[in-house]
Amino acid sequence: MKTSLARFCAFCKSTRMVYSKKHVSLIDAFLALATSLLLSFIVWQEFDPRLVIFFALGLGLAEVFIIFRWRLSIACPHCGFDPVLYKKSPQKAAARAKQHLDARRANPLSAFQAPLNLPVIVKKPEASAQDHKVVSPTKAGKPAAAPAKKTNRPPTPGAMR
Repeated sequence: MKTSLARFCAFCKSTRMVYSKKHVSLIDAFLALATSLLLSFIVWQEFDPRLVIFFALGLGLAEVFIIFRWRLSIACPHCGFDPVLYKKSPQKAAARAKQHLDARRANPLSAFQAPLNLPVIVKKPEASAQDHKVVSPTKAGKPAAAPAKKTNRPPTPGAMR
């Protein structure tokens, strides 16, 4: 199993590497057991049941470091978007991405980095009361005639009467 996989950022669409391992596996538990056995022989010079303390500490530290490594690799290094934070609070995720992009914009060395593929948000201009002029479609109170529809089909026999 690969330890890291190439993923696309949901915000800037750039490729980044993300650790796929979130929790301790059997191999990590075996390594923690081997380390606890070795520490038990170093400390007490024999097999001692107190090695369970070393085993529990080793397993706990391995779990913490693996979770931290996974959590730090989830955030996009290019735009700062964090999908885990986005699930909890979209406003906080937007603020963190904005902060990262502002820091990137202020850094003169970012001119040498690859450009980001950020989404463009186009705001519609708000119409004021002056922009809405009422234009009457009628002349002197008579309704305007509807324009005839042009089609490429020949007329049906019932419409020719």
